[in-house]
Amino acid sequence: MLKLETKLDGVTFKHAFNVAKDKAAKAAKDFKRVFVTFDFTGLTIADVIEIALRPLAIIVQNLIRADYTSYSDGQQLTIVVNDLGKKGPTIPPEQAVRNKYAAADTVEQKAQLLHDSTGIPIKDCLSIVKDRLVHDQTN
Repeated sequence: MLKLETKLDGVTFKHAFNVAKDKAAKAAKDFKRVFVTFDFTGLTIADVIEIALRPLAIIVQNLIRADYTSYSDGQQLTIVVNDLGKKGPTIPPEQAVRNKYAAADTVEQKAQLLHDSTGIPIKDCLSIVKDRLVHDQTN
């Protein structure tokens, strides 16, 4: 088992995900479970939405058989990648998730999609979506 922690303050998402992807790919050969924790401290709600909707396939695409669960606790999202013997990652492609999210008509639909694609508890997803809508309306 390996736990990877990536602090995102002052680091681009691309860099953070590339680091996590590389570590996960190397760890996949020796470990059945890979923990990846992202710290959202200091990031805007838009940043959190971005990372939540960006499928975690970037991390698990290098695992031959993978599934994942995630846990949200305050400012951190922990992703647990489990080798379950499935063929390929179970996460939808990034653009498909974005398209479904954009097409969703209600806050509840958007929150459900966010929950389905990330595993974040539904009440937290509702809060994230509502905050994002307020953010969009004020800008």
